[in-house]
Amino acid sequence: MKAHKSNTEVKINFRKNLKSALLAGLTVGISVGLILGLKVSKINPSITQFSDIWNLSTHFMVLYALAGIIAGAVLGLIFYPFLRKRGLKRARSPFNLYLPVILLLTLYHYFRVYVLTHFIANPLMPIKGSLWVNIGFTIVFLALTIIAIILAVRITAKWRLTTVVGYLGGAILMVWIIAGIITPKGISASTAETVDLQKYDLQPADTKVALIGFDGAWWEIIDPLMAEGKLPNFRKLVENGSRAQLKTLYPTFSAMIWTSIVTGKLPQNHGINSFLVWSFPITGAKIPLFRLPYLAPELLWIQENIATVSPIPSNYRTAASLWNIFSDLDMSVGIMNWWATYPAEKVNGYIYSDHALFNKMQVLTNYKERLGDTVYDIYPPELLIELQQFCSTPADFIREDLTRFVAVENDAFWEEFKKLNTYDYLDIAYEASMFKYSFPGDKTVIEAAEYLLEQKEQPDLWAIYLQGLDSMSHQYLKYHFSHRHEDKLMPVNIARYRDLINNYYQYMDEALGEFLTRLDPETVVFVVSDHGFDDEMLPTGHYHHIKPDSPGESEDFHLIQAHPGIFIAAGPGIKQNFTAENVSVLDIAPTILAVMGLPYAEDMDGKIAAEILKTPPNTDTIATYGTYKFDDAIIETAVDKQVRDKLKALGYVK
Repeated sequence: MKAHKSNTEVKINFRKNLKSALLAGLTVGISVGLILGLKVSKINPSITQFSDIWNLSTHFMVLYALAGIIAGAVLGLIFYPFLRKRGLKRARSPFNLYLPVILLLTLYHYFRVYVLTHFIANPLMPIKGSLWVNIGFTIVFLALTIIAIILAVRITAKWRLTTVVGYLGGAILMVWIIAGIITPKGISASTAETVDLQKYDLQPADTKVALIGFDGAWWEIIDPLMAEGKLPNFRKLVENGSRAQLKTLYPTFSAMIWTSIVTGKLPQNHGINSFLVWSFPITGAKIPLFRLPYLAPELLWIQENIATVSPIPSNYRTAASLWNIFSDLDMSVGIMNWWATYPAEKVNGYIYSDHALFNKMQVLTNYKERLGDTVYDIYPPELLIELQQFCSTPADFIREDLTRFVAVENDAFWEEFKKLNTYDYLDIAYEASMFKYSFPGDKTVIEAAEYLLEQKEQPDLWAIYLQGLDSMSHQYLKYHFSHRHEDKLMPVNIARYRDLINNYYQYMDEALGEFLTRLDPETVVFVVSDHGFDDEMLPTGHYHHIKPDSPGESEDFHLIQAHPGIFIAAGPGIKQNFTAENVSVLDIAPTILAVMGLPYAEDMDGKIAAEILKTPPNTDTIATYGTYKFDDAIIETAVDKQVRDKLKALGYVK
């Protein structure tokens, strides 16, 4: 009996056991890191060059290798007392045991997360008995995983897994390293091209332009409200100007599209191709990315605790924007809250960046960059103190601000509202949080803009971006269309938020009217949005704008017909009461240049929307208005986490 027993058991010592467990963890960790790196690269349209794919995947391989080593060490220490006493049955070596165990437990983790996020866990619209479904699924799937481990150990009993993994893994790593060494490293400083516009003797028209952006504004809401007489300022512009369904880009990501609007270029050509930039410790590698797979929640931990993650800064833009062009021609500009304008650039006028006046404390601490002359929130920086008086935060809410938009049924709801302190939109108790954290931003920008238009001379180009409509639409369109989803919504919330969307559009109309009264009557006014919305509610209870024109459509940025935005142009030289048929977000910058009598740039992806002009535009062209040197420096600020939280709440990032 003893002889027979020795043939079916493998006696192991502590060192051999731990070494095998560590090697198995390392193998699985590197493999998972590579797969997730490739997956993240695939779902982020900002990652197109192999050098970035290689860089991201390599960092993930290192991080997951460390996690695998830790997991292997823990399992090795747990299993050793049992293996020492009983021996190792049905496996050639400890590695043949640990590799299937770690691999299949890893697969269990990802499959369980996938099923939970797609089929079970939905706090806004939970399925009946979801807790018991979750528990039952976990027990069944864990049992299947244990059975799979036992089968895997038996199947590989006679395999030399250590040898196979050693040769195959070593070969793959060698090829991966060589590929990274020989791959070009992306954007080169030599691609920058400075253009001296003065040498062209350009003669801009004696007119002024205002570009007003309402994120997510949608004709499906605007047209009925105009018909009811509730949007008099939108209606006035439409009747005295031209309108169109504004073709947008797919994927519909705001930072990218709003930069396309002011450059006339696709995101792959203007450089702002992501919401966020990750910077890894030690190496300092910086990679623009913002979409993470739902099946890997540990990436959120990496994002919050290991990488430095910041909103994509203005220095990533490699194309000249309208304010750069106007400033280079000694024309004045005033830019309010435009996407990806932080840190603010030096211009002939002012730039109120998308980081400005987030809260009063930041105004005082971020007035000037302490380490040098770099401009941060606003250019010129002295303007911060002047505008501080208009800063509104969620803590400054008064009851009248809420009752204007939301039906407050009693004092208890008002007290509940005052206690909200997060964007945690996947919690029914926080349904009002999106309003509480979005409205103050619009209020601040609107009041600061009105002040500047009153106190400063109107610049040749004035542009403002307001984000609130997009936030409200994502969260509250389901109540606007509550007749479609009454069986899925709480009656108390329908009563509270049914009119919020209409009320907010009227608020935007009032702001538009205030701007128009302060602008020169001869100003050519453009009103645009980056997209509309899909005409259905997602399983999470939100409306979005994610449908492509056709299934399986490429996620390289390109024009589509789905969920168009709004386009209105009115003023001298613009056709009145006219509906244009073919205008896109790429056409705004070329058309504004045409209105100003400036030539079209041949390297722009858009065209002049000539159909809205009373007279044919200037056909002169210029090769380019310049390209900028790519600068991957990012500046971490106290605002970054709050910006990420809002992007997460809107469904743009995970």
